[in-house]
Amino acid sequence: MGGWTKLTYPNAVKTVEVYDPQNGIGPYVSTELPEPRSGASACALNGKIYLIGGRLGDLGDAHKDNVFVFDPATQQWTEKAPLPTAKSFSCAVAVDGKIYTIGGRSNSSIFPKTVEIYDPAADTWTTAEGYMPEHRDAFAAAAVDGKIYLIGGENSHDGSGRSTVFEYDPLLNEWTRKRYMSTSRLHLTVAIVGGKIYVMGGSSGYLIFKVNEVYDPTNDTWSTETDLLATLAAHSSAVYDNKIYVIGGVEIVGNRVYPQPYEKVAGTIYEFTPPMTSVDNILTINPAKFSLNQNYPNPFNPSTTIDYSLLQDSYVKLVVYNLLGDVVTILADGFQERGVHNVHWDASDHPSGHYIYRLEIDGVSATRKMLLQK
Repeated sequence: MGGWTKLTYPNAVKTVEVYDPQNGIGPYVSTELPEPRSGASACALNGKIYLIGGRLGDLGDAHKDNVFVFDPATQQWTEKAPLPTAKSFSCAVAVDGKIYTIGGRSNSSIFPKTVEIYDPAADTWTTAEGYMPEHRDAFAAAAVDGKIYLIGGENSHDGSGRSTVFEYDPLLNEWTRKRYMSTSRLHLTVAIVGGKIYVMGGSSGYLIFKVNEVYDPTNDTWSTETDLLATLAAHSSAVYDNKIYVIGGVEIVGNRVYPQPYEKVAGTIYEFTPPMTSVDNILTINPAKFSLNQNYPNPFNPSTTIDYSLLQDSYVKLVVYNLLGDVVTILADGFQERGVHNVHWDASDHPSGHYIYRLEIDGVSATRKMLLQK
């Protein structure tokens, strides 16, 4: 959605293109944005796509506060309550039914450190108390287990990337600094598969990268995976069926030199299959603590039961997620006695598809996948 296709202002576009990875169809054109927009943040929530802020192109003080919502079912755009702060190059992440819009670049070269929260049900915005630890824009963000991870970006106009990683807990409104990534960069993209965050591409100064680093929030560790097939920055990504699709961006051959003879806007789609992507295989169990069984029935409609066994009295948290990593519901969160437990989930209000349920006890977790078929 949106973006820009040339290197001179005004260069933002209204184009919306759709790619069907299951059938290999597309990209094909869908309903255009109400206005041209680049540098906007976007996220999906409850089957709708929210496009927030952005600007008309590469012009410093042309930041916007519009919020547009796209309904794929009706192919219609709707404008919602505006952002409290007009900005671009922020990140929007959905957690527990709300959208957290963090950081970015505002008018007059200001880098706001605020966390602004949108409630789609009420069409209202609030601002969290306190601020981000550092000014930041052009970073990437992802939500895992109800927490938001901010990765890379810049905090000035010199184009130098950062390697810092911050964890934000929306429930406690607390920030925690995490282990740095190896490559400092901005205009990067991230995707979540199997509870891990794949951080791909980006730029810093006159350099652009194809590196693919993987962050594991559970252990606060980094590893490397297969590089992108091209050097890319300002690209986007999405996950479908545990495969990562990297889309578009700016491709630069070699070092970046001004004026930009080696820079071009890319229209390529790359598919990457991370190792061990089957959620059925992502099962980490400590037999001294607990075991987690497959839900039954599975597939199910509209309800199912999840069984687990505790070998000692423990604090238990059982959470259901969709494949985007959003929390769907919390089935258990509290102290439980040793023994066999079963939890019933009624998914009448949720759409068909795969869901992930995760049981966490004393820092150890087990994860399985289930299928709702209506």
